[in-house]
Amino acid sequence: MSTDNVNIDREGLPPEVIYVVNMTSKEMYCGGLINGMEQLDNLSTKSGTVMMGFNATAFLKKGVNKMELGVVPLDARNGMEAHREGARCETTLKAAFKDNDDVELTSLLATEESGVPTIKSSKLYPDEHKSPLVKLEGETDGYLTMFEREFYVKTIPEWAWTRATPFVEERENMKMLRKAYTDLLELIRKKDFKALEAAWSLSSREKAMAEGYQSTPEEFYSAVAIESGFSLYEDVVVKPIGDWGDYKLKSFMGGKLVRLENSRGSSPLRIFSESHDWLRTFTPYFSLIDGRLVISR
Repeated sequence: MSTDNVNIDREGLPPEVIYVVNMTSKEMYCGGLINGMEQLDNLSTKSGTVMMGFNATAFLKKGVNKMELGVVPLDARNGMEAHREGARCETTLKAAFKDNDDVELTSLLATEESGVPTIKSSKLYPDEHKSPLVKLEGETDGYLTMFEREFYVKTIPEWAWTRATPFVEERENMKMLRKAYTDLLELIRKKDFKALEAAWSLSSREKAMAEGYQSTPEEFYSAVAIESGFSLYEDVVVKPIGDWGDYKLKSFMGGKLVRLENSRGSSPLRIFSESHDWLRTFTPYFSLIDGRLVISR
């Protein structure tokens, strides 16, 4: 399971450009996705009003990428489908260069109009950004409305996952993926934290690089919070996988990043405390690299 020996493009050198997404919201629940992968949201707030940001570099590739914004009415929990008057949420992606200059590449601004969200007030960009504004009313499913916008990235490391073999949902591949989860869960059960750190090595090293080495690979592995999870309560143990049929394949970037999720968004990798009614799930992304299915994010 170790990925210590997987080579990284230009390892040890900070990237020339770091791509940062900032999100601001007012009385609107919203979440930002990069290339289909959830990055941050404000669902833990009561007000739906926040300012936050994240480094998206490790989830981008050279060429065309996609930013998505999902919005939900603040009063959805009370059965209200309409957004509050003046509600809004905006995500902005900037390319930050070493000389401290930055260039705004794209953004999505969802505003309320007669109780309905729209992105028609979003900023327009020059043609070279390859970031057209389409589907102004988005796509609605229940309370959720999704908006999306493509943008172009020119300068970025060649992450290992970008050269992965696309994962196709077929019998042998699914057996390989289930075995990867089973092997990882056994390492978690045995509390073999060194082996687990080696399994996450590729992801941790590339994430550290994406941060310009402001954080170490060890810090990124620690943030997975496997070891710290066991220290929370005395009775923390591994939760059995159960029925594989409860999990569905989630595929991203044409199958170059995949994982299994159940209806609650949990992966087969879970630990829990019965006495405290507590559960933690670990949700890595896998890539098929050089014939091996490895954790890449």
